[in-house]
Amino acid sequence: MLLPILALALAHAAAEQIVVVRGSQLRPYGEALAGVQDALENAPRVVRSAAAVGEDARVVIALGGEAAKGRYPRDAMVVYALVLGARPRHAGRSIQVFTTPPPDTLMAAIKKAHPGLKRLGTLWGTEAAQERLRELREAAKAADLELIERHVGDPGGVPGALRALAGRVDALFVPPDPLIVTSQTLETLRSFSWSEDVPLVVSTRGLL
Repeated sequence: MLLPILALALAHAAAEQIVVVRGSQLRPYGEALAGVQDALENAPRVVRSAAAVGEDARVVIALGGEAAKGRYPRDAMVVYALVLGARPRHAGRSIQVFTTPPPDTLMAAIKKAHPGLKRLGTLWGTEAAQERLRELREAAKAADLELIERHVGDPGGVPGALRALAGRVDALFVPPDPLIVTSQTLETLRSFSWSEDVPLVVSTRGLL
């Protein structure tokens, strides 16, 4: 996923001028970081927040929604990954790498994997996720699926939202929304899948 982007990044900066902002310690972010490190001859600097990037950075790889909120040096090229439809704040050059397929492809794949599925539940929290949700609704309708949605204001609202979906859905789609997917909520999402005996559809294998 990131290899073509990294080739472009290397054309703009030496390895020591490339900084990776890892916005979470969850496994998908670790997998993305490992891919970056494998692709570069010299390991890039890895930081936890935008504030630690430094003005000498020429390429910033921002992993996750929290990293995407950061402000980066204007002259740096910023690569956004593991972000759900967020509008980059960066005033300079930026590229966004999507980790989920287009909504119509996603819904068709879900329907193919589970032909008898009729009701698909999903949670959303951020404004970016709400924008993506409009496309998901249209794609679900085209795939003959009823999309049942619940809004979550913060990670603490995930258990209540799942209780509202209990008994009403045949599967649960979890988008890469930073308000939904945290180290605290992952076990809750998995437990819902097990207790309700419904498939858990996620954007990356690392969340399983």
